[in-house]
Amino acid sequence: MHISKIRVQNYKAFYDSGWIEFKPGINIISGQNHSGKTALLEAISTDFLDFPHKSLKTLPTLLSSITAYSKVDIGIVISFDELLNYLSQDKQSDGSYILTLPRPAPTASLDSIMLELNKKLSSVEGIKLDLNLCSDGIDILDIQKNLHLFTALSINSYAPGYQGKSREVFDVIQARIDGTTAKIYDKKSSTSLFKNIFATEFSIVKILPSVQSKIYRFYAQRKIIGKYQFSNNLELIPDASNLAQVIHCLQSRFPNKFNQFNNLISIVLPHITGISTRLIINDEQNEVELRIWSIDPATDRDDLAFPLEACGTGVGQVLAILYVVLISQEPRTIIIDEPQSYLHPGAARKLIEILQDFPQHQYFISTHSPSIIAAANPSSMTLLKYQDSEATALSISADDTEEMRSLLDDVGVHLSDVFGLDNILWVEGPTEERCFPLILKQIAKVPLQGTQVLAVKNTGDFESKNKVKSKIYFDIYDRLSGGEALLPPAIGFILDNENRAEQNIEDLKKRSKGKLYFLDRCMYENYLLVPEAITAVCNHSNLRAEPISVSEVEQWIAKNKQQWTDQKISKGAKKEDLTDDYWLKTVHAANLLSALFKDFFGSDNNYKKTTHSVELTEWIVENKPEELQEIADLLRQIILRSRESSS
Repeated sequence: MHISKIRVQNYKAFYDSGWIEFKPGINIISGQNHSGKTALLEAISTDFLDFPHKSLKTLPTLLSSITAYSKVDIGIVISFDELLNYLSQDKQSDGSYILTLPRPAPTASLDSIMLELNKKLSSVEGIKLDLNLCSDGIDILDIQKNLHLFTALSINSYAPGYQGKSREVFDVIQARIDGTTAKIYDKKSSTSLFKNIFATEFSIVKILPSVQSKIYRFYAQRKIIGKYQFSNNLELIPDASNLAQVIHCLQSRFPNKFNQFNNLISIVLPHITGISTRLIINDEQNEVELRIWSIDPATDRDDLAFPLEACGTGVGQVLAILYVVLISQEPRTIIIDEPQSYLHPGAARKLIEILQDFPQHQYFISTHSPSIIAAANPSSMTLLKYQDSEATALSISADDTEEMRSLLDDVGVHLSDVFGLDNILWVEGPTEERCFPLILKQIAKVPLQGTQVLAVKNTGDFESKNKVKSKIYFDIYDRLSGGEALLPPAIGFILDNENRAEQNIEDLKKRSKGKLYFLDRCMYENYLLVPEAITAVCNHSNLRAEPISVSEVEQWIAKNKQQWTDQKISKGAKKEDLTDDYWLKTVHAANLLSALFKDFFGSDNNYKKTTHSVELTEWIVENKPEELQEIADLLRQIILRSRESSS
């Protein structure tokens, strides 16, 4: 069995979620706090009470009242054998099963009915059912909407509306079940699998408990109990309260499986060397206690093993999850709520990797951890958002998530860098990635509030002479920031000027659809050519025995400024145009600082942008913030504009 879709109506944060599609394998559910994750997990587990949605849609005035019940529609796909198990209580003495369906229209011929039936059976991969669950306790199986449902395949008696037409009209009826052809009815032997094709009702009462018994939900907050009354049962109760008892049964009856179970536990939780159980005999009833070992069990030091209650929540959850995954003979639906809240990131990743080795089960994992999402390689992702007093759901397929990873590789970032952010401001390189947030906070006085500053991978691709290449590169960032996507939107790109021609700058801005900004100077380091800052950073680093003075730095800069001017004049520039401001704007400041370090401190002490530029920024922000005011104003403009547009 697996859940193929769900629709939540009038329940908690959901007014109407619309149909949310799921797949076999691992399904990730993510979203911010109060976005509806818990409500959706409750709906998937079919464990929900009446909790109507409250907003202006359901309560438009103070005098309004809510009369509708909370409702959940669930689409499930089950195998043929599972259907027979669900209907086992209706098994007849001759080995057939009762499966009653709504009566077809009286005008339909039996031939047309069977022709349509065989057409459906030849294309179906599984039996599809819709469960319509209401919080008032009414459980309905909506068969009429399920054209792919296996239907009754023989007529046991005359049916109303079909007088004079008996089962003798059929010779042999066959249906394809799981790719093989099975004989359902044979006229010669008069054998049939199903009866009562044209009855009018079908009860879900016998199917729903079977479905619910195969759904396990592991809460982030619930601590699993390590004691339970003794019995000889291997089936874990959905709330995992009998975990100690089933593990005791596994240990005594199936030692090989028990060893496999211990090995899986040690993979996820290496500090646990093994588990065991012991029987506690008392007057009222015998109990089984689960014991955790942190030393080698071969030492036979049972006195050093401790009960499960002495462990954190994560240990019990891991044991219960691994037990269901390993021991369950039939497919199970396993819901894991926020595993990162009780598991170390390494343990969570290893648990996810183990789940992937048991693909017969379907998993629903609610998380906001990018490392868990990346490890899961999910078959589907559902992103929940809460806006306008209502939870909404966005489904992302496996193909979409794979495409996102590919695009992220192209721009040189990881999912963990960007997942869960409100938006991204892309900048020239790692130096700006570290310095711009400091300028925003200390000078612009604008908090990031969900905005992440990230370096682009290769800014040269933006202005590639190959226009197709540069367009593709912009398209990549555009698709990464497409609003309703796995990743947050880009609010802008800030690149170095690099003395580009004015026309080149305008062309690039046009291709970026107005999101591309350039520094007014050649590069970020041009704003860091502050003699006092350079002196302070160099002396703090103890790059030479005697500290340098501000006047030494000023003289060195003046000398190189003159050499730069002489070089420009020799190339035909007009001397009157080569002002100090023009020099500060166009000089290659990174090369200048590298030359300064080499002259003062020797070739062994190179200028490192990601170290020294950051230190220069920190000094300037603290002591001469006006030197970086131009950048602060640009950053403030981009951030505030994005917030105005989003509101």
